[in-house]
Amino acid sequence: MHVDEAISARIRWWPHDLAAHMPLTGIDVVLCRNVLPTITRQDRAGVVDRLAQMGVPVVLGASDLLHAGRDWLRRFTPAGSPFVLRSTPSRRSA
Repeated sequence: MHVDEAISARIRWWPHDLAAHMPLTGIDVVLCRNVLPTITRQDRAGVVDRLAQMGVPVVLGASDLLHAGRDWLRRFTPAGSPFVLRSTPSRRSA
């Protein structure tokens, strides 16, 4: 089995409106790829606050970082940050 297949086999894809009712259990990592820009700035901050309280790492794509705002992200980037920042290729460059 290829490494990518082994990793993919362990990922549970679950579309969920994070700005609405967030599940409280069963979350290992939240992958926010092209999701954060679609909700309001206030909702975005609330979502990340709740995830941080739950101790859930958040993986952000490059497009999410562009829209999230540097000042807002700066609150969550000191040591012990819940964020794992990962750059993802944009569709335009693909």
